[in-house]
Amino acid sequence: MADYRALPAFYAALQRQQVMTRRLRLRSHRVNTCRHSVPSNVNPVLTKELRMSPPSPPPPRPKSAEATKQAMLAAARRRFLEESYESVSLREIARDVGVDVALVSRYCGSKEGLFREVVRGTRKKDIFPPDLPAEEMAGYLARLFFSEADDANENVERLLIILRSASSPAASGVVSEALRKDVLLPFAERIGGTNPEQRASTCMAVWMGMTIMRTVMAVKPVCDHSPQIEAKLQALFEAALSEPQRQG
Repeated sequence: MADYRALPAFYAALQRQQVMTRRLRLRSHRVNTCRHSVPSNVNPVLTKELRMSPPSPPPPRPKSAEATKQAMLAAARRRFLEESYESVSLREIARDVGVDVALVSRYCGSKEGLFREVVRGTRKKDIFPPDLPAEEMAGYLARLFFSEADDANENVERLLIILRSASSPAASGVVSEALRKDVLLPFAERIGGTNPEQRASTCMAVWMGMTIMRTVMAVKPVCDHSPQIEAKLQALFEAALSEPQRQG
């Protein structure tokens, strides 16, 4: 037969446990009531706001991908202006922007790809105004050479970057490709006629040589903008753009 002598002690322990459970629930209810209660003299409009937990601060607004890439290009342009192609590293550019180096590789690829974008620049516009007559191109180039516009400054910076990295085989290949695609071929297509690419190349050789004399070597006679220098420069451009005479 079953022994029922232990039942009173079992029921007594169960009753004590139930009492403790009710006490814990009551204590928890009191804590929550104090936490969420609002005094009666508080404006009812604010009651809901006071009962709500304080909002967490908004997460930092992420920078757009395009803005990040432009910051990388600006940092790379500064680096390539100061150092040669071989001396610049993607890690330094990433540190200048404040991003991980993997992000530079993701947005711009290799250092060669980044250098290509810097050399090609951001401005995509025709060399000549669309309505400029062919006979006025030489004069336009001569005036443009002494221009102080942002385009002119950007072209000078690009030339300095090219000169600083000219000894690098990888950089020279990028420069040659960019110069031909972005300058010589559009220039040749614009002037037309016989041997247009040869004439465009000769014209750019005059331009780049004069730019080096003014900006890199700072030769005094060509640094000043005088009507005589502009007239001589126009004559050089006219000779470079002229079509070869046909042999009779």
